[in-house]
Amino acid sequence: MRHLDSEVLATFVAVADAGGFTAAGAGMGKSQASVSITIARCEDQIGRKLFD
Repeated sequence: MRHLDSEVLATFVAVADAGGFTAAGAGMGKSQASVSITIARCEDQIGRKLFD
């Protein structure tokens, strides 16, 4: 089993709580692009799409 780092997990939770990448990024002080890249990294690690 692969382990996800804390940045990836925090970003996932932020997107789920905020309801979108842009809002999550604003709440985290990151750009939407940065959030998107982090979520893509997470999806690659687990081998499945997390958000539509």
